[in-house]
Amino acid sequence: MNRFLLFFVFFMVGCESGSDVNIQKIKMGDDKSTVISILGEPDEITKCDRNLWWGAEYLGEDVKSLCRYSFWYGTVKFDRWRIGFDEKNKVISKYHYVSE
Repeated sequence: MNRFLLFFVFFMVGCESGSDVNIQKIKMGDDKSTVISILGEPDEITKCDRNLWWGAEYLGEDVKSLCRYSFWYGTVKFDRWRIGFDEKNKVISKYHYVSE
């Protein structure tokens, strides 16, 4: 029983931290090709939200429409990452959706 529990904990930590570690590598100002090289092709590409976020930090309402498009990573509705890009294909927002 202890071996199973140890394996389960090791497996869960390894699975969870891999994608989070890669997402954390994405920095404001990175270009689109850097994001794709770290995270791969997005699962979806959409328009940006009205509000801009960097993690838990609210950057404000996008009144000047600086964000042109977003990459979505993850296919589970309640656990997805959104990376927003400006007109120069530079990262300007990054947000982890854990509920909607």
